[in-house]
Amino acid sequence: MKQVKYVVPVLKFNGNTGEIAILKPDGQGNFTPEPKGTTVQGVILKIRRTFTAFEKIPGGSIRYFTNEHNSFKDKLTLFERSKDDRKPRMIQEGSIKEMRESYPNLRLRQNLYFLYNGEVVKLGVRGKSLSSLFDYYKEFGPKEHLFQFVTKITSHQEEAEGGISYFVMDFERGSESDLPVVAEKIVEVAENLAAQDKAYQEMPVIEEAKEQIKDNGIPVIEEERAEEQETPEQPKASKQVSTTDGEPDEVKVEDIPF
Repeated sequence: MKQVKYVVPVLKFNGNTGEIAILKPDGQGNFTPEPKGTTVQGVILKIRRTFTAFEKIPGGSIRYFTNEHNSFKDKLTLFERSKDDRKPRMIQEGSIKEMRESYPNLRLRQNLYFLYNGEVVKLGVRGKSLSSLFDYYKEFGPKEHLFQFVTKITSHQEEAEGGISYFVMDFERGSESDLPVVAEKIVEVAENLAAQDKAYQEMPVIEEAKEQIKDNGIPVIEEERAEEQETPEQPKASKQVSTTDGEPDEVKVEDIPF
């Protein structure tokens, strides 16, 4: 069974320092961060979503994550992976509502496919930075699209209970984008993601296929390896976003002007 993965560099925000770095795989699954300062700008090409959780256990930790997807209606697969594991393990299939019943700590992360310095990268937004991102979406009218404008990403510092300081991403609309260039990149991202999703969805749901998922790691595991280099999460957002399906902190990607 052939794997189809769309792997792009990861743009990583450090919630402890406000610094942004770009991480590129070296061909062996390792990522080396290249600092980019505290401000970057580019164009949002595509928004995707995934759910993640992090659990500390004696002697280590476990990371939970779903496959990347477009809508809360999509059927998901949940994986777990400890830091010492070479490959993830599939532990559940179903809707996010079903998964949250078993794993209530799962939280939404939006993945922004972002055109940065002429290159497609992926930026994960979660925790309290999601509130900033949702507020940014509201700045666009029904006939406006995110890709029509440059997005500037900065941050500000906040303090949680106990005096712990952390940084939260801010999003600001900039000048109009170069639409011919952006359009070409949107097509590139859409085609690659469609091929990845098609290969994943067409896998027969039988025990042998499930074993292959476990062995081959069909989701983009490279991103999860990059996540392992991350500092502890920011405090979770106190602001919740209501949606029609009744799930807090979820926003339907299809409802965002894009």
